[in-house]
Amino acid sequence: MKTMTRPRYRLAIAAVAAATALTACGGGSTGADGGLPSNVSFGGGASGAIYGVLATGMAEIVNTNLQGVNARAEATAGGLQNTRLVRDGELTFGLTDPRVVYPAVRASGEFADEPPAEDLRFVMNGYPSLYQVTALDPNIRSIGDLRGKRVCTAAGIQTAMLGELLTPYGLAVGDLSLSNLEWTECADRMKAGDIDVIGYAGGPGAAVLIQAFAGSPTAHIVGIDPDKATAMSAQFPWWKPSTLPAGTYDGQTAEVPTVEISGGTLVTRADTSEELVHQFLTALESHFDQFSKVHPLASYYSLPGTATNTMSDVLPTHPGAARFYRDKGIPGY
Repeated sequence: MKTMTRPRYRLAIAAVAAATALTACGGGSTGADGGLPSNVSFGGGASGAIYGVLATGMAEIVNTNLQGVNARAEATAGGLQNTRLVRDGELTFGLTDPRVVYPAVRASGEFADEPPAEDLRFVMNGYPSLYQVTALDPNIRSIGDLRGKRVCTAAGIQTAMLGELLTPYGLAVGDLSLSNLEWTECADRMKAGDIDVIGYAGGPGAAVLIQAFAGSPTAHIVGIDPDKATAMSAQFPWWKPSTLPAGTYDGQTAEVPTVEISGGTLVTRADTSEELVHQFLTALESHFDQFSKVHPLASYYSLPGTATNTMSDVLPTHPGAARFYRDKGIPGY
């Protein structure tokens, strides 16, 4: 396997700095009186990244609607770090996804040598993060055609998710000529003919894929066979069969079968104030027009979709969230 990487020392330094700042500000849990804390924190992501933008919007909802509560969006390395910091009480809320939460609760995978995150609680569901395989070569029609192809994706979790996608086809990342690059570089190198495929998990209408499709009449999304999607979901329960809507990208005239994971799921700890969670969700619903403008994917944070706990087998719903959804007449609460 050929692997190209970029230096990550700047991200590591930023992550350490963010963790230090978060430790100083604390997680914002309350005492026995159940009142609102004076400070709360939302773990997002890098500045300008989806999680970072969403966390900033959520903090603004708190600051403008919950009297006496000061909320901050914290720059972090994303879902993995957010989950750890919420687990350890250093963040009040964190944006993450099922692929991180399952092993965190079970102390497996990336969390194998860490305490299980048994106190994590579900607050609200986020947006659909679809796996989108983009190819320029018209002969690449199936995931099974990727053996030996030049594939570009981001390092870390994105590469791990690519491996999960390949599994039901009897392939592994070692069967590819893999490049781990920044997304803009993936698109540039595809346009230059240096790579064959981009493997991307994220919201529909991703900028990197719009860039790859632009001016490329043969660009297309490679579908995931429904039986393979079912097998993938059985082995990796954070994935669910899904479809990419027609017209998501230029020239894509039909919907494409794929798999999805819930991106941007908001979690907290069991000891977070019930009143805080309830009032936050109430304010978010009341001022959804404001929040929905922060990012196109923010439009997914509305009822009834936000109430769907796709990880209920390992992640109980926080009592404040359950009360809010029950008040809104959501079945199951």
